[in-house]
Amino acid sequence: MKVFIRNSFVFFVELLSLLNKVIPKNKKIILFYTNPKYNDNVRALLQWCVENLSQQDLVLYSCVRIPTSELTKNVFFISRIRGLFIFLKAKYVFYDVGTTRIRPSEHQIVGQLWHGTPLKKIGRSVSPYRKKERLNAFSFVITTSKEFKQIFAEAFECSEEQVMIFEYPRNDYLLRPEYKVLKLYQNQKY
Repeated sequence: MKVFIRNSFVFFVELLSLLNKVIPKNKKIILFYTNPKYNDNVRALLQWCVENLSQQDLVLYSCVRIPTSELTKNVFFISRIRGLFIFLKAKYVFYDVGTTRIRPSEHQIVGQLWHGTPLKKIGRSVSPYRKKERLNAFSFVITTSKEFKQIFAEAFECSEEQVMIFEYPRNDYLLRPEYKVLKLYQNQKY
């Protein structure tokens, strides 16, 4: 039964990947696709977009429940199932855990923001026997250091050119004055 479900999932994703090639993309739609918890890099990037891009008539979709206090006129909560179909229309898609496995079209930018440096097995090293699953379902994946470029390329079966070195969006919040992290460390001797 598990094999049938897995094969059905792979077939469905391949069908969506084919549809994704022909459906026009809307440059005003940004999709944030993640696990049920509203946290990590997707949350940080979504908050940054709300704070900095609100003047641009963008429509931001989030596949996680957003606290009511953080809702704005251009942010919409949608289910993960509906998110799959918004994916087909969105010019920009970001996720940090897991993946939709839908292959990005050439007119789309899909960013895998990941969520940390690999201190454990990730990607293909976790499931080498599930070869039908595509792990390289993005335009780029980010890591924080050149030392991890090859590890990410192997884990996600992508080229090293697809592995980009950036800081994680969530870490930007450490520099905000209201968090006082810098002040805490400036008072230390090290």
